[in-house]
Order: sequence, then C-alpha cells, then structure tokens
Amino acid sequence: MGKILSIIGVRIAVGVVATVTLMLVLTIAGINYMSRVNVRMKDVVENNNVKIEMAHILQNTIRERAINLYVIALVEDSFLKDEEYQRFNSFGLRYNTAYQTLESLASSPEEKSILQNIHGLTLNAQHDVQEVIELLLRDDARKHYDAIRKRVMPNQKMIKDQVIELVALQKIQAAEAAKEAELSYQYAWKLMLVLGIAASALVILIAGVVSRKVSKQAQDMEYQAFHDELTTLPNRMLFLDRLAHAITRSQREKIPFAIMLLDLDRFKEVNDTLGHNMGDQLLQQVSCRLNDTVRESDTVARLGGDEFVILMERIVLEHAPEKAEKIIKLLDRPFMLAGQLVDVSASIGIAYFPVHGDDSVSLLQKADLAMYAAKRNHSGFEIYSGALIQGSRADLAFRSELLQAIECDELVLYFQPKIDLHTRKVTSVEALVRWQHPQRGFLPPDIFIPQAEQTGLINQLTFWVLKKALEQCAEFNNTGIDITVAINLSAGSLNDLRMPGEIARMLANSRIKPSMLVIEITESAVMSDPVGALNVLKILDKMGVALTIDDFGTGYSSLAYLSKLPVDEIKIDKSFVLEMVQDQQAAVIVRSTIDLGHNLAKKVVAEGVETLELWNLLSEWGCDTAQGYYMSKPMPADKLMKWLRESRWA
Repeated sequence: MGKILSIIGVRIAVGVVATVTLMLVLTIAGINYMSRVNVRMKDVVENNNVKIEMAHILQNTIRERAINLYVIALVEDSFLKDEEYQRFNSFGLRYNTAYQTLESLASSPEEKSILQNIHGLTLNAQHDVQEVIELLLRDDARKHYDAIRKRVMPNQKMIKDQVIELVALQKIQAAEAAKEAELSYQYAWKLMLVLGIAASALVILIAGVVSRKVSKQAQDMEYQAFHDELTTLPNRMLFLDRLAHAITRSQREKIPFAIMLLDLDRFKEVNDTLGHNMGDQLLQQVSCRLNDTVRESDTVARLGGDEFVILMERIVLEHAPEKAEKIIKLLDRPFMLAGQLVDVSASIGIAYFPVHGDDSVSLLQKADLAMYAAKRNHSGFEIYSGALIQGSRADLAFRSELLQAIECDELVLYFQPKIDLHTRKVTSVEALVRWQHPQRGFLPPDIFIPQAEQTGLINQLTFWVLKKALEQCAEFNNTGIDITVAINLSAGSLNDLRMPGEIARMLANSRIKPSMLVIEITESAVMSDPVGALNVLKILDKMGVALTIDDFGTGYSSLAYLSKLPVDEIKIDKSFVLEMVQDQQAAVIVRSTIDLGHNLAKKVVAEGVETLELWNLLSEWGCDTAQGYYMSKPMPADKLMKWLRESRWA
C-alpha cells in the first residue's frame, strides 16, 4: 500500500512538475509574444506620429508657397518681392525635407503609391511654377495674376488632395495596427486559456493575470498615442481626428461650430525664471482650468508647448466671444506654484466653421492668425477676419522699412535737456529717437516704437540709439560740454542678456566713462520680469552706468521691491506733474514721491514741466531736476549745441 502511494506521489509530483513546466513555458512564450507585439505597436505609433507631422508640413508649405506667389504678384516693392521669393524657396526646402522623410518611413504599398503620385505631380507642377516665378520677377507681376490661378493653383490643389489622402491613410493604418495588436492579444489570451485548462487551474490563473496585464498595456499605449503625457489632454492627433468628425457632422446637419487657439503670454518667463518643472506645473494647472470652464461636449487639447486648442460644437457663434472672455478672466487669476503666486495671461484666436474655412488646416491657420493678432494688439482675443492677413503683410512691410531705416541712418536723435532746479544749469540730456521716413515724413516715436516691439526689432533699434547717443556724448565732451546722456530701455531690451555686454562694448568704442550714460527703465518693464531685470540692473550698476526709474507712479509694483533696485534716480511721470496745480491729489502724489525718493537716497526728476508755476512748486518742494517744454522742447544735436551756448540755462 505504501509502495502504491509512493508511486502515486511520484506521478503526482511528476504531473505537478510537468504542469508547472508547461505553465512556465507557456508564460514565457506568451510574454515574449506580447513584448514583440508591444514593440511593433509602439514603432507603428511613433512612426505614424512622425508621418502625420511631416504630412502637415507638406500641407502648410503648399499653402504658404501659394500665398508667397500671390504676394509676389501683388507687391511692387522689389525688396519685398525678393524677400517673398526667398520665403518661397525656403518653404520649398521644407517641402522636400518632409517628403524625403515620408518616403523613408513609407511601409505600405498604398503609402508608396500616394507618395509616387505626389512626386509625379510635384515634378509636373515644377515647370509651370518656375515659369510663373520668372514672369513675376521679370515683368509687371499683376498682369500674371491669372497665371498663378490657372496654371499653378490647379496643380497645387491636386498635390494638396494627395497629401490629404495620405493623412487619411496614415490614420487608417494606425487604427489597423491597434486593431491587429488587439486581435493578437485576444488570440494569445485564448491560447493560454485553453492550454491552461488542460494543464491545471493554476495555468488558467496565470494566463488571466498575464492577459489583463497585456490588455492594460495595449490600452495604455492607445491612450498615450492620442493624449498629451504632461496634461493628459487630447494631443494634436486626437484633436485633428475629432475636428474632422466635427466638420463631417456640421456639413451633414448644417450646424456651425467654433475653434479657439490659445497661447499663454509670459510662459517663457516662468520657464526661464522658475525652471521647467514649474513651467510643467503651470501647464497642468492651466489644463485643469480650461477643462473646468468648457462643456462636456467640448474638446480641450494641447498642441504642444504652451499652445492649447478648444473645439466647441453646437455653439451659437455669437456666444464664442463671451466664452473667450470667461477663459481669459479664469487664466488671469494667479497660479500657485511651489508656494509662489505667478501671473500669466492668454491670447485667443477664434475661427468659425464654415465661415472662415471648410477644412481642418484652413480653420487652424485662421485661428492662428487671429491669435497672433490678439497677442500683438494685447486685446485678449480676436475673431478671424480678412483684415488680419493684410495686417500681417503690413507688419512685414513695416519691419523691412524700419530695418532699412536703421541700416541707412534714416533715424535721427533729438535731445531734451534736464535742468538742475537748484543751480538752474543743464546736467543731462535725454536722447529721443525720431524717424525721417522717405514717404510718410517725420514720425514721432509713439508711431513706430510699439510696432518695433511687436515685430522684434526693438533691440536693434535700441542698439542704434545707444551707438548714436554715445557718439554725441563724446562730441559734447570734445567741445567742453560735460553733461550725461540718457536713453530709454524697453522691457524686451532689459531682458536681453546681450544688453550689458553690448553697452560695455559701445562705451569702450566711444571712450565714454560709464557714469556719463544714464539708462531709463519704466516700472512696468522692471516688473514684467523682476528677477531677470534685477540681475541686468546689478550688472549695469557694477559697470558704473547711472540708472533711473522712468514714469514712476504709473506702474503696479512693490515699493519694498523698488527700494532694492540699484537705481540713482526716480523720474515722476508727467501726467502727475501737468495736473498738480489743478488736481490736489496729483500734487500730493508728486510731493510724496519727492520725499520718498530722498528718503531712499535717490534723486528725483520731474518731467512735463511746462510752466513757471510748475517750476516754482517743484523747486519749493525740493525736487532735484526738471525736464519739459518750459525749459526746452526736444531738438536735434546741432540746435542743442547752439542752445547750450546761448540759452539762459547754459
């Protein structure tokens, strides 16, 4: 009996060992199979994301090159025409790069066939495009406008249609790959289940565990392919899919919808000042607020960086601006990041379907134009209109004109004296830039400086003013006139890390002592990036450059923070000085600012002194320096030299 039991025990043991061995073999084989499927699925998703991005680049470059041709046909200025031609060629290079990338990643006969069609259409179109370009550049471009429309645009439309077909095919392939992976998971699960039942209940248990794990991996991968990892919002790929469905529904049901493209203002400052980790936290909080303010039927997606987009279906279009205002107010509330309150704002561009476009690309492009108009105008949000394209072209023309003015010395410096209220002598002059435009005539700074800031030329303009002002200061010194020269620094220039080094180089070249240069910065410029501004101002202070807070009292800042700035002077804004005789509150502000400046061991300058009465009051209250029309208006250097010799303030 014992022997029989022993044999049964051995057989059970052998069976158990065999069962466990079979289970292990099955588990290892299943896991390896799943791993290969996972790797393949990941490769397909990553390649497909790249393909879709490249396809969108093809679409964008086709559209931009078409716009370039129309602009070349419309503009008469040869400089602008050449610049548009260069842009046309640069977009052509991007087109070729994107096409070559797509060609290298093509994995199916259908893709390769479409790419061959695109290649053939591109070659066929090249001859007509080249001929039209030569006509546009050689002859009166306007009379060849029809050549663009009749010879070039049909070919571009066929290429665009093929690109759209390619994007659609790529989405289908991604969906098929996901489906294939899911089928593979199901097959493996069934196989493991059948063999597990035959082997033992233990195999069934392990098979179920492995199956659930693999299924979760598949769901996670599918989720990652269509969602932003940082914010968990839908990504560009999923948004474009939903937008395409919205267009189809809208066309079928004749119900319009709106999209809003949103970009955060001052996000770069948060990243640069507090670090990318804080920037990531800010994006996460922004995504939560956006989700809280939209309806469940709306889609909030992150396109990348600090750019978000909102799809609002079945909305009364007149209500879209109200929704945009609500979003802006919601984002205007401070964000708490690591115990620190941070203020940002947003610019929103709105486009309507089908009013502003009948496909995804054109809708996003129109919303993008509207968003940049909102950012440029500081208006919060803008609804797309045809005038925005004209405005963009006007900005381009203005930028070219201003760049030419800087390079060709069409700009001139005027100087306004600053008078010591105690000695009644000139102590300094403020350099103020003017533009002698060849067509528009004499332009004051409030006409072109805001546009210089918007078009990114403010630093080049500032460098020009610095160079000319220091050259004039050297000329003053050579003629025995010992006065300092003040220039204004914008927020953009103040945050430019090149600025201190450029100022040091220019001082050395002009052989001017740093103390002869006064840099004036506004309160608002300092507070736009307090940490960065303080660093730059400390460097300038160590160099020996004099520093002044301009337009004091008009900005919103902490007096405790301002007291830490290494500035030598406080300049009272002229809006208070001009009103201090009629307005008792303005008088209190001026007098308090003088006392505050002296208590902080800083000199006080009052600008806007236009009458003897204002002069006497400021002198009585102990103000140090006055500037205004009562003493002198701004004047060019030659008239200033004569004024300095002959006026009663000499």
